[in-house]
Amino acid sequence: MRHGSPPNSKIAGDAKEAVDNCVAEFSPVLIRAAVEECRQDRRTTVTSDDLILALSNLGFDDSVRLLALYLRRYREIEGTRPRARHTLMVALEHPTAPAVEAEVQSPAPPSPGLDLQLGPPQVRDVTELGPHADVCAVWRAADAAAAA
Repeated sequence: MRHGSPPNSKIAGDAKEAVDNCVAEFSPVLIRAAVEECRQDRRTTVTSDDLILALSNLGFDDSVRLLALYLRRYREIEGTRPRARHTLMVALEHPTAPAVEAEVQSPAPPSPGLDLQLGPPQVRDVTELGPHADVCAVWRAADAAAAA
C-alpha cells in the first residue's frame, strides 16, 4: 500500500486490515479459478498463465492486458519460456483469453469527476454477502444482468 501512496501519507491500521481481509477473500477465489483452468487441461501445476486467465474469467480485463504484457516482456528479458504446454500464446483461441501478442496502449486518463468502478457494473457490496459467499457467482449474475 505504501508503494502506491504519496511519500508523506499515513495509512490507518483499519485500512491495512481492510486490505488484508480483501486479499484474504480474493486470493482463494483467484486460485480456485486458476485451478479450474489446470483441471480443464489435465495439469496439476498452476502457472502464471493460469492466474492471468483466471483474472480474465473473473472480469478483470484491464488488469489482464497489463499483466500479460508484463509477463511477456519479463520472459523476453529473462530469456525464459513457459514451462507448461498451456500458455497465453496458445490460449489466444480461448474467447476470454487475453491478447498477448498485440501491444497494449496505456489507457487514457479518466475525465475529471468520473467515478471509476472495478469489476462488472452494479455489483453488490461483497461485505453484504457473508464470509463464505461465492463472489464469482454474484459477479457473473451482475454481468449477465448488465448484458441483458
